Amino acid sequence: MELKDWLPIMFERANATAALWNMQIVVVLGLIAFMASAGELARNRSVLALLTVGLVVMAGLNLSAQISVTEQRLILLRFIGTLEDRAISGGLVSDLTDPSHFPYPLQVAPMWLVIALHVTVDAAALLFVWIYPNCRRRSREVVEYVEGAHRFGAPLQTPQVATHEVQR
Repeated sequence: MELKDWLPIMFERANATAALWNMQIVVVLGLIAFMASAGELARNRSVLALLTVGLVVMAGLNLSAQISVTEQRLILLRFIGTLEDRAISGGLVSDLTDPSHFPYPLQVAPMWLVIALHVTVDAAALLFVWIYPNCRRRSREVVEYVEGAHRFGAPLQTPQVATHEVQR
């Protein structure tokens, strides 16, 4: 096989990586949309636990697939670098992976970066699931306070902070 036969496989694996990231983004944005529109349901602990379990399972499966595809891409990149091709000026395809010879080299993100980014996105989504209902409740209390004060014609008052004067 020649380089022209291996490059489409490399790009197909890159498309697989993009599809997995798109799936991750859709799930996280769907979770955010659900939490924003769920109302009182978003405060139910059993619903939050169910969402957490679902997110962890989906994230684990997605990360496993990301790791597999990244490994395949790294293997393909190393293999393509060992091919010889007469169409390349230096005679080696490894020039395609070297930035000094080729302005846009074939590259694959390091495995640690893929894992770190995925875990960060997953942790942020889980944090959102458990923090958002409390933030929403707090903002609702503020709105109710403001509406209640205006309804009865009372001016808004900021809470008084207890201060103690120092006696001399």
